[in-house]
Amino acid sequence: MYAKHLLTGNCSNMEARPILNADVLEIIFKYLSIRDLFSVLLVNRLWCQEAIPIYWKAPFSYTAKRSIAASKTYELFLEQGNRDLPTLYDYPSFLKELNFTNLLATFDKYQSFTKINAILLMLTNRGVCLKFFVMDDVSASKAKLYGSWAAPAYASILGSLIFVKIYSPFQKNVVVKSLAKNCTNLVRVCCDTHEVS
Repeated sequence: MYAKHLLTGNCSNMEARPILNADVLEIIFKYLSIRDLFSVLLVNRLWCQEAIPIYWKAPFSYTAKRSIAASKTYELFLEQGNRDLPTLYDYPSFLKELNFTNLLATFDKYQSFTKINAILLMLTNRGVCLKFFVMDDVSASKAKLYGSWAAPAYASILGSLIFVKIYSPFQKNVVVKSLAKNCTNLVRVCCDTHEVS
């Protein structure tokens, strides 16, 4: 009974009120694992509201299963356009870290280019500001697809990047020029590129 009063702030004749406000919850939730964050989403409305932006800030940076689920959610936003969506939150707007390789892996090779460009355009239209961008090593045959993120049309979502990690076999000068032009706030760049013949 004492624990109940402590958690709710309920002392004899005082009305119940939570001790942990939104600011404190946000600080705590930043230190939780993805699995724990998912549990937090189910506690109550306040906890869900504070956990959702943290849970959705890097949906493509963990397991393949989570990347596929995030990709399907993003496709809902593509299909609906500007119409009202059957979702409570604007999930793409929370994106801060993009693992481009994992995003690409969620589509088959025939629809990849179209879907990826549509998602990047959607993120641009929503004013998303990425902080981290990761692209793993890929085959030379996918160089065009993996270089699509560097298009000038997506400069606004890349301008806020502070960390970029790229391991990809497309031309160095294209990558470096795109980073220099679009990513003006970079603090750290980790590149391992290989020339394409």
